[in-house]
Amino acid sequence: MTASPVKTVVQDPASVHVAIESSFSCRAFFRDKPVARSDIEEILRVSNRAASGTNTQP
Repeated sequence: MTASPVKTVVQDPASVHVAIESSFSCRAFFRDKPVARSDIEEILRVSNRAASGTNTQP
């Protein structure tokens, strides 16, 4: 059996769940006009080639 690479041990695992479940990201994007469909399609086309955040390779 190999040693765990984890350096920090959380004494109260529930605190990790609370931290994850209570976090949020607030973004506000205000535009007076809608985004053109061609712009959205271009963003999606380019982003399709981006690496995944966790290398899940969907």
